[in-house]
Amino acid sequence: MSQVVSVKFCGLRRFEDVEAACELGAEYIAFNFYPPSPRAVIPAQAARLARAMKSSMPPARVGLLVD
Repeated sequence: MSQVVSVKFCGLRRFEDVEAACELGAEYIAFNFYPPSPRAVIPAQAARLARAMKSSMPPARVGLLVD
């Protein structure tokens, strides 16, 4: 029986980290919208980071929300 592995990076806040995740073949990039977290971003920041994804098959964008 074969297994499928999906890769998700979570809590990215810098353009260079998003670029690296794309280059490494991440299938998902999750932006953390929980303000108490040190990795939290605001929606405008997440939008700028998402627009920076330049790979031919960019990862799906996911939001990490609490409550």
